[in-house]
Amino acid sequence: MFEGRGGSLRLDDGTVRVSRGRATAIASLRAVHRVDVEEGRGWAHVRLHLTDEDGGGAVSTTPYTVSSRNSAAAHAFRRVVTAAVENARRDPEARVEVRRVEAPGWSPRKRRWVTAGVLYMCLVIGGCSKADAETGAALLLLHLGLAFLGLAWYLLRPLVVLRRRGVTVRADVVRYHHLSNTVRPRYRYTTVEGVTVTADSAVQLFSTHAGDRVDVTYDPNRPEFVAPRSELRGRRHVPEFLCAALGLWWTAAAAAELTGMAAQALTR
Repeated sequence: MFEGRGGSLRLDDGTVRVSRGRATAIASLRAVHRVDVEEGRGWAHVRLHLTDEDGGGAVSTTPYTVSSRNSAAAHAFRRVVTAAVENARRDPEARVEVRRVEAPGWSPRKRRWVTAGVLYMCLVIGGCSKADAETGAALLLLHLGLAFLGLAWYLLRPLVVLRRRGVTVRADVVRYHHLSNTVRPRYRYTTVEGVTVTADSAVQLFSTHAGDRVDVTYDPNRPEFVAPRSELRGRRHVPEFLCAALGLWWTAAAAAELTGMAAQALTR
């Protein structure tokens, strides 16, 4: 492995992985055109040239550069990769293949929702701080209940939408994005209209799948909204329903208390 400014390069199990931020290019050894090392001003620049072929058959070479002050690691990476590529070229069954994957990130839609939620919480905190203690506590409980209801809807939405109108197909597992204690798979599947879609699961999993092909259910109105069928059918969704129950309870209690306060204020 060689890492530094510009990302990281890794030779692993017959492939070369180039990581830059959330994007990763995975190339077979036959797809490696050459590896160069240039040194200057105390830096060692490793340039990995990958040969790629687009859908139209056009061949192009893309260079990836990673720089570091560790000259010994740069030359060691070049020697090892060059030797592995020479061995791969003598293998008649070796293929030229470059795959590019990207770790799940926040979509523009999710960013808008998060921004709106932060602004909403700022307004709630500002409003509660200007009210008296009893009214402020009731308002805080009301908004807390509404937040739990929103969280419950976010968690239960795949269950509700995909069970009501979802279509189940077979999918390939492209990769897993490992989070703190869970994983979010990325699937590639073909819709009934013949369109190939690559999308991240709408729900997180506590373990990886047993195989590379699984049954997934997608929303025909939004084909990129997908979840594994096992999560929609097998789980009991107790935490989600508990979250919804707490949200309803706190919202109803706070609304009743605020209504009583308003009635007392009007009768004075």
